[in-house]
Amino acid sequence: MSIEIKDIHWIAGFLEGEGTFGYYDCNNSLTVQAPQVQKEPLERLQKLLGGRIQYRDRREKNPKWSPCYIWDARPNARSAGIMMTLYPLMSPKRKDQIKKALFKWRAKGAKFGDNNYSSKIPGETIKKVIKRYLDGELISDMAKDLNMTILGVSHWIRGTARSDINSENLFKKVRQQANIHKKEIRDMFNDGLSRIDISKKLCIDQVVVNSVIKKDDHIYRYGNVKR
Repeated sequence: MSIEIKDIHWIAGFLEGEGTFGYYDCNNSLTVQAPQVQKEPLERLQKLLGGRIQYRDRREKNPKWSPCYIWDARPNARSAGIMMTLYPLMSPKRKDQIKKALFKWRAKGAKFGDNNYSSKIPGETIKKVIKRYLDGELISDMAKDLNMTILGVSHWIRGTARSDINSENLFKKVRQQANIHKKEIRDMFNDGLSRIDISKKLCIDQVVVNSVIKKDDHIYRYGNVKR
């Protein structure tokens, strides 16, 4: 679908007032988001730019809070394109947010690349990472040691469906820990704790936390955990 100039100006105006431009260091992720009580404006945004819409209901935490929908523009390439396209039309405050987000992402990307968990990584390197994980080392500690993002190391571990690597022991360990901590993880997640905080509190890795609160290969931060 082609986007006309008037559509770009509408997007800029809408995101100027309702949007968020940012960067998450923990997984090297750019984010362009917009929450709305009414879904229709976000559906127009999604039709023009792509992305996804999620439902968020926090009335269990506070009955005064209304349910809402949240649109986000992931993956990184889409978010970066939107930021750079809208930049000339935004206010100084929004421009500053966009510049900071893109600077951090580019700095990390230039060092690690978006594909820091690529299959081009030597099998022996990944085997060593998996062994360290099976020996009880935390992914966060390995990420610091390897000068990588937590998400990158996690993908090395989870994305090892290769003929030269047997990951059965790894998956068995994840399943065991997930079954042990399933209720605690879900309760904490529903109480608003982040995956990082949950993993620190329970002294387990994020890959275990993710396996419990994952749905259709996406982490649903804004909805109820699938029971």
